[in-house]
Amino acid sequence: MTSIASVAAATGPDTGTSSLSQLSSDYTHFLKLLTAQLTNQDPLAPMEGTEFVSQLAQLSQVEQAVKANDGLSNLSSQIAALSMVAGAATIGRSVTVSSSEIEVTADGVETFRYSVPTEAVSVKAEIRDTVSGFLVRTIPDLPVDGSGQQALDWDGKGDTGQKVLPGSYSVTVIAEDESGNRLPVRTERDTTVQEVFFEQGQMYYRVAGGEGIAATAVLSIR
Repeated sequence: MTSIASVAAATGPDTGTSSLSQLSSDYTHFLKLLTAQLTNQDPLAPMEGTEFVSQLAQLSQVEQAVKANDGLSNLSSQIAALSMVAGAATIGRSVTVSSSEIEVTADGVETFRYSVPTEAVSVKAEIRDTVSGFLVRTIPDLPVDGSGQQALDWDGKGDTGQKVLPGSYSVTVIAEDESGNRLPVRTERDTTVQEVFFEQGQMYYRVAGGEGIAATAVLSIR
């Protein structure tokens, strides 16, 4: 008796093993294979009724799965469209986001905050150019109060005392305990939304300086 697998192998590369492995997501191809199986079955050993019913049951399951996937895909597209509309309303708004970047403009420096664990005994910040990675400023002896957020007091100057150029800079806050062990630090910045975009199904905000922030990293919108 001819099976679907044997028909797939005999009908050429387009309906071979690779196509057979995709039957769960390809209802049309499954139907073609079933039809080919019935057409090419051995007249002296036709498919038994129970096996035929089993094949039809599989066909029905594949059809339902394909329809379910189509429905979920449509629902996902609708949700993405609604998210985009909602996200567009935030363009130009001030937001607080989880970030390790800070923007320097002609008007000054963005507000940047950090939080350290209560066991921290020393905290310092290293500020680098985001493009070259050059260390422009080290700020030692920052407040170590682990009870809340602390604002980074940076005047926009480098270690030489000169004003840095406007642009985006990365901030690494280093906190250590009494034994000199590094501790986890949370950082955030106040910035402005410039663009909303989707990437691999995830909504992102483009903020000042060009940084792309995932929607889940937005802490507040004002």
